[in-house]
Amino acid sequence: MALRFFELGNHVLGFMTTSRLDEKHLDEIECEITKLLEKYEVISIYCENASNEGMTGKAAIAHLLFKLKFKDRFDKIAIVSDVFKDKLWSKVEKTFINSDCHYYKCAERQEALQWIAC
Repeated sequence: MALRFFELGNHVLGFMTTSRLDEKHLDEIECEITKLLEKYEVISIYCENASNEGMTGKAAIAHLLFKLKFKDRFDKIAIVSDVFKDKLWSKVEKTFINSDCHYYKCAERQEALQWIAC
């Protein structure tokens, strides 16, 4: 499966992709985020890109606009990827979203999971 979701505690949504994230995948992700935001005032997100491909530009901009709607409701965002574009997007998100956003390489997965769960 290209996109998997999992929970890391009550207020942490995790997802992992093994294919390039496009608009269809982001619709699924945003639906899951919205469901969790209905239950909790503030949530954290763990996103792992195991595809070695960056998100499409159109999808990245659309997802940033979605996150801006809820910019005060994200506590932590962990982005795990070996794709340089994902590192750049994590810096963009830090600028616009009021959350603690960290980028980790795939080899640092355990550290990212520990950080997001605390």
